[in-house]
Amino acid sequence: MINRVIAKIHPRFAVVVHDLTMVWLAWTAITSIRWSFESVRPELGLFGPEVCLVLASQGLIFWITGLYKGLWRFASLPDLWNILRAATLGALAISVTLFLYNRLATVPRTVLLVYTPTLALLLGFPRLAYRYWKDNRLDFLSRSPAMRVLVLGAGRAGDT
Repeated sequence: MINRVIAKIHPRFAVVVHDLTMVWLAWTAITSIRWSFESVRPELGLFGPEVCLVLASQGLIFWITGLYKGLWRFASLPDLWNILRAATLGALAISVTLFLYNRLATVPRTVLLVYTPTLALLLGFPRLAYRYWKDNRLDFLSRSPAMRVLVLGAGRAGDT
């Protein structure tokens, strides 16, 4: 019910929420691993604004690089290249933003190095998994071989 309402508000809203959730997950996981899950960290008070700046910077880079122009059902190698480019540019933008904020005083440099491949994996794998599921869902339902047909000139109508 809620998913249908959100999808009607904006068709790419769920994708944007997913991507920003993956940004949050990548940043907090890498930072936590770097600090070895210690309960007392020197920058605990600055972690809230830091994450907000990371989300804003990376979200802006996603929009600038055109990450939301493609659809998950058509995810391909050019989309993975775009994800890698957005993750790399995002890491650079995050570095500049956090440098201007507090001169990177609270950010370990290893977090910035590991962030790009981690985010690329967290963004690329669900897209490819969805495409694989979408392409092979007939096999899961019927367990019988399906005959694939190519329909030219049908646009999205040929997908159903």
